[in-house]
Amino acid sequence: MYHTEVPSQFQGKGYAALLVKDALKYCKDNNLKVVPTCWYVEKYIREKGTPEEKNLVASVEERSNL
Repeated sequence: MYHTEVPSQFQGKGYAALLVKDALKYCKDNNLKVVPTCWYVEKYIREKGTPEEKNLVASVEERSNL
């Protein structure tokens, strides 16, 4: 995930978190791995991610094969 953004009038209302959560669900449902290059995605996974969501993050070895 390269970038997440919500319009300024919606910032601070949890929409970015919903966007990331749904994107992670899509990845899980489609057996995809995540390389969080967006600072917010990385922070979400680290601070709010479930163990299942954290397991979606590609390992160093997996990243070298992408």
